[in-house]
Amino acid sequence: MKTKFILVMVFLMAFVSVAKADTLVDLLKKACDGGDVGGCFSLGHSYENGQGVRQNTQKALELYGKSCDMRDQDSCDAYAELKKKGR
Repeated sequence: MKTKFILVMVFLMAFVSVAKADTLVDLLKKACDGGDVGGCFSLGHSYENGQGVRQNTQKALELYGKSCDMRDQDSCDAYAELKKKGR
């Protein structure tokens, strides 16, 4: 699960020389809006942990759910785990 997030972040940082968190978040949003499972998962992870965005559990659940609907097991697991925490 964390591996997918790390790979997406490394990929994005390779294209952004002086990366601001909001720039990376914008790229993740565009990727997710374009149907990229890794982008949705990583954006959900960002919202869950408040990395580059204000922490928002509901938004994290929404994004994990979206990528889970795209048949990504890591996202389904993250969704279930976050729900189980009862945040």
